[in-house]
Amino acid sequence: MKKFLWIAVLCAMFALALLGCADQNQNQETASVQPTEQEPSTNPLAGEWHYADAMLERMSALDVGEEVLAVLKSTVMVFNEDGTVLIKTINGEQTGNYTMGDGYVALEQDGQTMHLDIDGDVLSLSGDPYFERG
Repeated sequence: MKKFLWIAVLCAMFALALLGCADQNQNQETASVQPTEQEPSTNPLAGEWHYADAMLERMSALDVGEEVLAVLKSTVMVFNEDGTVLIKTINGEQTGNYTMGDGYVALEQDGQTMHLDIDGDVLSLSGDPYFERG
């Protein structure tokens, strides 16, 4: 049980480090762009990912606080084709990099790296779902 608690707390700390705690609102104006036809992605991670419901339940059970839960619930990770990941939360946006290995993805930001197993539409750590597509 202690090992699970340590992994959950470590993951939450890593997530908060990835997300940053800057309270910044960015207003971006986008120009009108005509959509172009794109080839379908061959990257199994491309698109948006959110914290898995099971992960949010575990964090809630650990009583991490409503502020931390709100940040986790608002988190959207967007994996881009170029090996970058955009992490969006209610507190702003951060970017990082990722590399894919045989059945895993390594997320890296500011010298910190986290390896997650890829299982279809779920990214997990030691069998516990952490992120899911959608």
